[in-house]
This record gives sequence, structure tokens and C-alpha cells, in this order.
Amino acid sequence: MANFWGEYPFLVDELEKVKRIILKKIRNSDKTIEEALTEVFAKNGKMLRPAFVILSAQFGDYKSEKILNIAAAVEMFHNATLIHDDILDNSVFRRNIKTVQNKYGQNYAVIIGDFLLARCIGLLTTCEKIDVLKDTVKSMERLCIGEIHQFNIKGKVDVSINSYLKRIASKTAVLFALSFYIGAIESNCERKISNILKETGFNIGMAFQIKDDILDMVGEEEIIGKKVGNDIKEGIYTLPILYAINEDGYLKNLLSKGNLSEEEINEVIRITNDKGGIKKAEELADRYTERALRLIDKLPEAQAKSILKESANKLLKRDY
Repeated sequence: MANFWGEYPFLVDELEKVKRIILKKIRNSDKTIEEALTEVFAKNGKMLRPAFVILSAQFGDYKSEKILNIAAAVEMFHNATLIHDDILDNSVFRRNIKTVQNKYGQNYAVIIGDFLLARCIGLLTTCEKIDVLKDTVKSMERLCIGEIHQFNIKGKVDVSINSYLKRIASKTAVLFALSFYIGAIESNCERKISNILKETGFNIGMAFQIKDDILDMVGEEEIIGKKVGNDIKEGIYTLPILYAINEDGYLKNLLSKGNLSEEEINEVIRITNDKGGIKKAEELADRYTERALRLIDKLPEAQAKSILKESANKLLKRDY
């Protein structure tokens, strides 16, 4: 966390408070649940979504206690989805640490993820604005639909770019948009400002996921915390590959085989790069970031405005 937000002491302090709220909320009489979730939140993630709740709230009447509860709820929501994602993908590691499903088994992982969602909703019932809870529930629904869509297209090569964009909108961008929006409405921002922030979050989320999908192909394993080419191995063909498939019939045939060897996965990555798939994906991530920056320019002058600009650019250039 400090690595990403270290330039902003106020934000680092607020995020530390968020972590303390979460650790308090996951205390439980069942020691397996408490132990597993303590390990989950001990990981040094970027805490982007709670940070965006806090930053968006700065454009309104910022009251630390209620905003930090929302920020904690969003981070709990996000991590619950990761726990469930790891079950679906049968993932062994996340950020170089064993996943809940790998260490405790899939049955426990389902329940632990559900428990975390329950605690998230419990926190949100303390909000002054009922729309915070309503919008979170809607986002949960959209995320589930996106997950089912991804499950249904695993291993399929005839996936349109539009279908990919809809999927990442539901699986990733919707939670970024929510983080920006509920921070704004709980702090009584003007409706116009809240909507600008929501759209900003959506565009940052789209750029973030495209960049993540690029890093799955070209990142360093020690930095990204998982094996390069993991999506390809799982039969999830992301934007760089979808661009390259249109340029190379052999690539399509290779992917259609399924159960690719490590050597074949490396060949897929090489062809995707040679055919410009990675470059085109980077260009689209750039365009989403530019849209976000144009929206941020419409916001009132504040320290949070400059932090949002800097973080949008930093996310695009990150290597993890």
C-alpha cells in the first residue's frame, strides 16, 4: 500500500485506519475464518478501491468515520470476489501467497467469501445514504453476471472485442465506478460531481483491467505475484490475444486445441506480441485513461484532484 500511495501521508494514514476497521470486523468465534481472513488482509495490496472512496469524498463534506467504514466495506467486497474467483480458477497463489481455497479447501473458501460479503453489507447499513447500499447491491449483481459470462466463454476463441469489454466492465470497472460514486454521495457531493466521479472510476477501471491482462502476458512473475500466461492456461483469452487472432489464423487454431503446454503458451505470447496485440491493447488502455483525465479536469480544484490525476497515470504505467 505505502509503495503506491506513499507520496500522500494523509491517504496512507486513512488507509491504515481502514485496515484496522477490517481487522476488527473479521474477528470471529470461528478461528478458521478469522485466521484465513487475517492472512488475506495481511497482504500488501494497493488498496485502490478504498483509496478512491476516500479521495472522492474529499469533493464533499468529508467525515472520516463514516467514509472509512464505506472504504472498508468496499475493500471487503473486493477481497470476497477474489476469494470466490480463486475457487473458480482453482488458483494456487495470489500475490505470491497461497489462496484461501488452496490452503483451506474450496468448501471453506466459499463460506469465508460469503462471510466477508455479509460483514461488508453489515458495515454499509450504517451509511446515512440508502443509495450507498442500493448501488453496492447492484454492483454485486453485475459482477456475478460478468463472472458467469467469463465462465461461459472459457476456451472459446470466437469472442468479440465488444464482448470482452462488456465482461471487464462487469467484473472490474463496475467496482471502481462504485468506489468513486459512493464516496461522493455519502459526503453529499453535488449530483453532477458524483456522476463525473462515477464515470471517472469506470474509465480508470477499464484501463486497469486491460493493463492487468497485458501484464499477464509480459509481466515479471515475482512482481505480479502469479505465473505469466495464467489466463491463457485457464482458457481466458483477453484483449491482446483477441486483437492478434484477427491477424493470425495459426494463433486461432493453436488456442482452439486447449490444454496448452508451457511452450505453447510462450508461443501464443510471442505471436500476440509480433502481431501487435499487446500494442493495440496498450493503446486502448491509454484511451480509457485519457477519458478519465478529461473527466477529472471537470472536477473542482482540490488536492484530491491532483492525486486522482497522478494515480490514473501511475496505474497505466505500473508493472504489477
